[in-house]
Amino acid sequence: MKITYYGEECLYCDFENEITEHNSLLIIQFSEIIKHNILNVTINCGLTAILVLFDLSSSDPDCLIKQIQKLYTDNKLLLSDREKVIKRVPICYDPEFGLDQQRISEFTGLSVDELIQHHQQTEFFVYCYGGWPAAPRLGQTKVIAPGKLPIPRASSQPGLIGWCGQLNNWNPNRGIGGGWNLIGRSPLRILNDKKEQPFFFSPGDYIKFYPITKDEFFNFNQDCY
Repeated sequence: MKITYYGEECLYCDFENEITEHNSLLIIQFSEIIKHNILNVTINCGLTAILVLFDLSSSDPDCLIKQIQKLYTDNKLLLSDREKVIKRVPICYDPEFGLDQQRISEFTGLSVDELIQHHQQTEFFVYCYGGWPAAPRLGQTKVIAPGKLPIPRASSQPGLIGWCGQLNNWNPNRGIGGGWNLIGRSPLRILNDKKEQPFFFSPGDYIKFYPITKDEFFNFNQDCY
């Protein structure tokens, strides 16, 4: 693990690993160790790194670096896989929502039906929240989708699921655009600040999509979750 400054009040802990479920679990678990052992810091997990934010008026960054390095040395051999948590999530693959199904199909050589079947059979690992607040990065698919659209969309609807490469992205907010290839849309509200646990899932969880019709989409009951 390599620690560098990322601005005046942020440390970048780079694990220099490829993106895999195992490496992501190590990052998630080590971030929890930092939270429980170092006060007055904010932790954000990425795909291959951890950001440690602190207040320069009350924290010495050099001391923080030494603390983090010691925690890693003392605990890295204890880090292991955690219990697998799978959460089932509804998705509607209607072409109205899956605007780029044909683009993915032409790129992969698979039919749209084959793509959808592969998508709903995949157990998606939640790597982290990134890009936008409460926007999870999900992966990895065996099928490799094309890269982002040459011209990103200016806006989109909440719940749209995008697919680029082997990763999926969940757009939780109305109005946010982007260039991800859209495969479908989920009616599930994944962020609810009225609940004790506002996020429906956490980094390290798994998601399994199950198909619903357009009528089921518009009649979806959020209280079931």
